[in-house]
Amino acid sequence: MAYFLQLSDVHLVAPGKKLYGTVDSTSLLRDLLDRLADAELAPSAVLVTGDVGDHGDAQAYRTARTLIESYAGRTGCPVIWVNGNHDEIESFRSHILDGGVIDRVEHVDGVRLIVLDSTVPGASHGLLTPDQLDWLRTVLAGPVEPTLLLMHHPPLRCPLPGLDRDMLRNRADLAELLEGSGVSMVVTGHTHYAGAGVCGDVPVWVGGSTAAYTDVVPPKRRARTADYGSFSRIDLIDGEAVAVSIPCQQMDTVLDFQAIIDGTIDKDLLAEIGIPARADEKDRR
Repeated sequence: MAYFLQLSDVHLVAPGKKLYGTVDSTSLLRDLLDRLADAELAPSAVLVTGDVGDHGDAQAYRTARTLIESYAGRTGCPVIWVNGNHDEIESFRSHILDGGVIDRVEHVDGVRLIVLDSTVPGASHGLLTPDQLDWLRTVLAGPVEPTLLLMHHPPLRCPLPGLDRDMLRNRADLAELLEGSGVSMVVTGHTHYAGAGVCGDVPVWVGGSTAAYTDVVPPKRRARTADYGSFSRIDLIDGEAVAVSIPCQQMDTVLDFQAIIDGTIDKDLLAEIGIPARADEKDRR
């Protein structure tokens, strides 16, 4: 079983600046990576699905790379970088990919990772060119294997009309190509909310932003971005992909499942939540 951590839309800015004038996106990313290090996870790879920098600042890219690759180095896993519409393409290639290509195929723990650049220079929406679709068709023509397709723009509609035009515009072309391809999941970002859908017959996951949240049920229907971040865990279990959104913020424990497993939980609380006590625990108590 392989599993991946997805970080999306981290939006790092130049030193001394803040995202939207108020959000310290660098500190948020650093705190999240410290939390993940403390969790002692062992992901197959870290997937960074675009908008690494907010304005293409070289130092922002160097900081993102240092922070994320330092965490990945401690866990012994690679980082798979994808660009987004906020990324300045040449700066991204230079400072993140060391001049390498964006559209590529990598293999990690028996999973094929296909990376596509869905950006349009100077625009917010996404588009895959005919050449990219032909290349993807060729890649998928081989034997079926567990596969994640990584790109920034979701090939889905958006529940917010103002943002719907900024999704992948030729999703119908991609849907036709993916039908029957055996791709396990399309993994994207861009929207700053976590969501899911289907493109062709392939599930699509939209990872939330670590820096901010696009409110899909805003107060008084006023469009807004809120101070909430998330990241994702994506598992491939027997070839089936499962994705979960996780808040970046630290959370208080309300029920310790490990105590249930260990048999150390209070028996009255165990009865209250309706979980039968184990036989050996009954004897012990």
